[in-house]
Amino acid sequence: MSKKGAKTTTVHRIRELSRTRKSANEIVRQTRREGIGIRRKTILTYIRGFRGKAPKKDVYKYIPRKYRIRERRIPFEHEVKQKHVSVYGKQKGINKRYEISGTGHEIMDFLRDAVFHPPRRRIARIRANRISDRKEVDYGKVWDSRPKIES
Repeated sequence: MSKKGAKTTTVHRIRELSRTRKSANEIVRQTRREGIGIRRKTILTYIRGFRGKAPKKDVYKYIPRKYRIRERRIPFEHEVKQKHVSVYGKQKGINKRYEISGTGHEIMDFLRDAVFHPPRRRIARIRANRISDRKEVDYGKVWDSRPKIES
């Protein structure tokens, strides 16, 4: 048996076909026709070895994330898009509005207070990630009815 677990006769046949300067695809098709059961990935590894070619670069990059080995996972970072949400309502008959911007998680965190308590000013433009903007919420008062939320 060889290092990949294929039979020596299989490895010799792949070596013979490789010497004829056939392409890797032709060699794979030929082995299939001859009834040699071996994985394509393994055949390609043998062919590269026989021809002295470098192994394929960054192969783990093309493996779906759920099948990757933990140590080889490529970190996946992406830019988080800013979202904008408006909360409209009345407090003592006066229209009041929050205009909130931030990531989805930040906005959701801010809305937990905003749906119960109106802003101090009539229109409040708020960045959900800034703690200082939390002072815009008037915790001593409540909306007349549940406010309308639009995104």
